[in-house]
Amino acid sequence: MFKLARYVFASILLLSAGSVAQALTLSVDCSSKERINSIGAALKVLQGPLGSLPNTINVSGACNENILIQNMDRLTLNAVGGASITDASYGTHEAAGGIPGLPFTNCAN
Repeated sequence: MFKLARYVFASILLLSAGSVAQALTLSVDCSSKERINSIGAALKVLQGPLGSLPNTINVSGACNENILIQNMDRLTLNAVGGASITDASYGTHEAAGGIPGLPFTNCAN
């Protein structure tokens, strides 16, 4: 968690340094405990002004979470090396797929 907070702080610091904001490419490894390890954590990094930029999230590993993407323009999610998302609610919440190459399991539509 400390490394995630440090990453978020570094991102904010870079953006507030007076340079023009640029799109970010974040890597999510759902099997890691040290890096950004959930799509939700990556979405939090991209909230606010960054949400209108053409950002990319590269996802690897087996993610077990529910995510809601809203108020973000031009966001690309890429599945890397057999990535997947498993519905953490096991079908008790609505879920929709629609990301090529990123399978969703245990979803109720």
